Formats: sequence, C-alpha cells, structure tokens
Amino acid sequence: MKVLLVDRSRGFREAEEKCLRLTGVQQIISVESGSDAKQQLQEGQFDVLFLDVDWHNQQSVSELEEIRSSWSELPIILMIQESDRHHIVEAVRAGVTDYLIKPCSPSKMANKVTRWVSGRC
Repeated sequence: MKVLLVDRSRGFREAEEKCLRLTGVQQIISVESGSDAKQQLQEGQFDVLFLDVDWHNQQSVSELEEIRSSWSELPIILMIQESDRHHIVEAVRAGVTDYLIKPCSPSKMANKVTRWVSGRC
C-alpha cells in the first residue's frame, strides 16, 4: 500500500507519518502542499491520500477540487483541526471521501485505511 500524506505543518507531518507506520504502512510520501501532492500523483499511483487543507487560502481548496477532478477514484481523507470542523461540509462538497480530527491517532488512521483501501489493493 502506498500513501500520500499532505500537511503544511512539518511537525504534524512527522507525527502523522509515524502514526501511519505504526499501522503497518511502509510506503509513505510526505509533502507540504496541494501543488506538491498533484505533482506526486502525476508521477505515481497511490492507494489513499491524507490531506490537510488551509481553509484561509482559497488556492488550497481549489487544489483539493483539482485533485478530486483528476483522481476521482482516489480516497481522500481530510485531516482537520477541531477549530476548523465547521469546514467539513465544504470539504465533502469539494471531494473528500472522509475526515479525521487532528491530532490523528494510529488507530483512527488505521480505521480509515482499512475502510477505504482494503478492497482496492
């Protein structure tokens, strides 16, 4: 299984990557932005995308929509902070498959991977 992890915060990225490794995922590509994610998606195939969106930056939301448009079958799991929870409906409309409230625990990330990827690999 190959996971693309996108988070603008280096600290969160490192913690989320560690959580994914604890669930048994070994192939993880971590990037900082939606534009970096699009480049990675063009270069390789991924089973799931864990994505942090900057709700104060319209470009970040547009990148989510572009990713969904170009990779319609890819499960996109939004990682969102409790303070941004009110954006979940907007995120679903933009194309996310599911969401997690940050900080993410290994068990919660494992549940999302199992739910959305198990039949695809």
